[in-house]
Amino acid sequence: MNKPLIVSTLLMFAIVASAQQTVERDAVVQLVSPKDGETVYMPHPHFRWQKKTGVGIEERYQIHISRDEKFSALQVNDSLDVVSRYVCSKHLRPGTYFWRMRRVGDTSWSKVLHFTRGDSKEYRIKVGATQGDIATTIAEAAANTPAKVIFEKGDYRSTDTIRLHGIKDLILDGNGSTLTLETYLLDLRNCANITLQDMTFRPSREPSTLVDIKGVDVEAGTLTVQVKAGFPKDLTACFDTAPRAQSMMRVVDTVNRGRSLAGFGVRQSMRVEALGGREFRLHGLPAGELKKIRPGMMAYAKSYGHAFSKAHYVSKTTLSKVTILEMPGTLWLGREMDAFSYLSCRFLALSPRHYTGHQGSIGNGRIGSWYEGCKMEMAPDDNVMDHVHPWPLADISGNIATLKHPWMWPQDIRKGDEFILWDCLNGEKGRAIRVTVVEVQDADGNPMIREALNFRRPRRLLLSKDSAALNRELGRAENASFLSPGKTTWDTLDSALLVRLSPNNQDFVFRRNEVVGGSAGVFNNSTRALIADNVFRNTRGPAVRAGVRHHHSLLPASGCGARDYVIRDNDMENCGATAIGVTSDAGIGGNIIIKNNRIRYPNSPFWNAISVIGNNDGVVVKDNLFQSPKPPARGPWIRSRNNDHPIRHSNNRIDPPHANVPMLREF
Repeated sequence: MNKPLIVSTLLMFAIVASAQQTVERDAVVQLVSPKDGETVYMPHPHFRWQKKTGVGIEERYQIHISRDEKFSALQVNDSLDVVSRYVCSKHLRPGTYFWRMRRVGDTSWSKVLHFTRGDSKEYRIKVGATQGDIATTIAEAAANTPAKVIFEKGDYRSTDTIRLHGIKDLILDGNGSTLTLETYLLDLRNCANITLQDMTFRPSREPSTLVDIKGVDVEAGTLTVQVKAGFPKDLTACFDTAPRAQSMMRVVDTVNRGRSLAGFGVRQSMRVEALGGREFRLHGLPAGELKKIRPGMMAYAKSYGHAFSKAHYVSKTTLSKVTILEMPGTLWLGREMDAFSYLSCRFLALSPRHYTGHQGSIGNGRIGSWYEGCKMEMAPDDNVMDHVHPWPLADISGNIATLKHPWMWPQDIRKGDEFILWDCLNGEKGRAIRVTVVEVQDADGNPMIREALNFRRPRRLLLSKDSAALNRELGRAENASFLSPGKTTWDTLDSALLVRLSPNNQDFVFRRNEVVGGSAGVFNNSTRALIADNVFRNTRGPAVRAGVRHHHSLLPASGCGARDYVIRDNDMENCGATAIGVTSDAGIGGNIIIKNNRIRYPNSPFWNAISVIGNNDGVVVKDNLFQSPKPPARGPWIRSRNNDHPIRHSNNRIDPPHANVPMLREF
C-alpha cells in the first residue's frame, strides 16, 4: 500500500471515529446494559439506558434488537415512554444480538451494542419424580450455573420448599407441566437472574368456599350462610376468626363478574356458629356492610395462606408463560425484590364456578416490577402493589437518626439515598422536607458495608442535616425533641417518618394486561412508571392508584406518592367509585400524565372518574373519554382536594353529555 493511501485510510478512520464520538456525546439516550460484548443467560434479558436531563416524560423511545448489525433481522421493534429500561417479552434463543435506541421522531440512533444470549447446561426431571428427586436435580443445577432444569411434561407434586441461596442464572422450565403445591415452592435469598417458564401451579387444597346468603340481621350483626354443594363444606376452614387469620368474605356481583358488592375482613369480635346442614351463622359483623347484603346473594369466604414463593434480596426474577390457579396467599413474600417481571402469565380462579382467583402480588425494591401480556382474575385483594412504606424514627440526635423498629416489608437503605422526613410527632401530619443519608450504621455506630446482594438491616442513619437544621426547616423550635414514645401501635402518629424518595420502585411498567375484579388494579408508589394499553374491568377500587394510600388504622401515614407517572391508552370499566386515583399526602407526588384513557361506568354509580388528593404538582389530564349514562355522584368528572397545585386539563370528552356537570372542581 502506498503512503498517500495509508494516510487517506487513517484519516478516514479518524473521521469515522470522531463522528461516532460526536454521536455518542450528542445522543439523547446512552445505552447502559447489556454492555458491549456481555453474555447474558436469561431468556428475557433486561435492558437499561440513560436519557439526557430535561427530557419530557411523554417523549417516546424506540428500541431495536436484531440478529445482525444492519438490523435487517429484527427480533424486537418496540417503543415506550417515561421509563429507562426494557424487559424483552420475546424469548430470545442463544446467539449474538445487536441493540440500539432513539427518540421517536429522531433520524439518528444511539451507538450499537452487541451481546450474547448464552447457552445453559441442561438438567432433566422425569415424570413420576418425587419431591426428593426434584430438589436433588435443582440443587445440582444450582451448583453448576448457568443452568436450565427441564421438566418432562407431566403432573408433579411439591411437598416442601426448595431453598436457593446465592444462586445466579438458573432457569426452571416446566415444559407445559403442572405442579401442585402444598407449601411455598421456592425460598430465594441473595439470588439473581432466576427464570420460571411454561408451568401451571395449583394449590393442594381449595383455599376458598362459595356460600349462599340465607339471612341478614343488621341489628344483631349476624349473617346466615349455606355452603354451596361442591365446595369445602367447613366454612371455618376458609373463614378462620382466630387472631391474625386474615380471613375475608366478599359478596359477589354475578352480573359483573369479579366485582364485589360488599365485604368484610375478620376482626376480633367475630365468631362462626355451626348450624348444621352446611349452614353457618357469622356474628359480630359490621352494620355498614350488612346493610348492602340481601338474602339470595352469593359470597365467597377465603383465608390468607402461604405465598407462592419467598424472595429476599433478589433481582431480575422472571415468570414467563406461567399460570397460577388461586394461590391462598400473595405471589411473593419477601423484601428488596428488584426488577421482577411477569410476561404472558395468567393468575386465574380454579374453575369458572369460583369467584376468587389471583391473590395479588407485592413488590418492594429499587427497580420496579414489569408486567406485560398477563391476565389477572378476581383477586380478593389488590392485584398489583409495588410500594414503599414509611420508616418510623425513634429519635434524631445531632446528625444521627435511629430507626424505631423493624418494618414488615423492610427495604434497602444505602449511602446517598434521598428521603422525605415527615413530621408526625404531634399526632397529626405536619411539614415534610428532604434529607440525604450520608452513612448507614449498625446499632453500635459502626459503618455498615453492603456486600453484593447481602444487606444487613440498619439501625442508625447519619443524615446530611442535624436536628437543629431539621427543626428550623420544619418550622419547629430549634431545640425541639425528635424523641418518639416507646412501644406504640402502628395507628398512632407519634414519630418522625422517613419515606424513601429515590430510588423507589423505579421504572415500573404495567402494559398490555387484562385485570378482572379485585380490590384495585395497580396500586403503588413509584419513581417513573408507565401504565399503558391495559384493560381493567369490575374492580372494587380504582383501576390505578398512583400513590399508595392507607387508612390510619393500618399505617401511621398515607399517600406516600408517585412521581413521573404516565397513565395512557387504558380501557377502564366499572372500576370503583373512582377509576384513577392520585394521592400524595406527604407532598412527594407529581409530574403525572393521564391521557387517552376510556373510562366507562355503564351501570354502576360512581363518585368521579379521576381523583387527585394531596399535594401533587404537574398533574395533566387530557384526551380522555368519559362514558356513563349517569353523571358523577360528587359533581365533577375530575376532583382535586387538598392540593396546592392546579390540575391542567384539555380535550376530555363526555359521552353522552350531561348538562351543568363541570369537568374539574378543586377543593
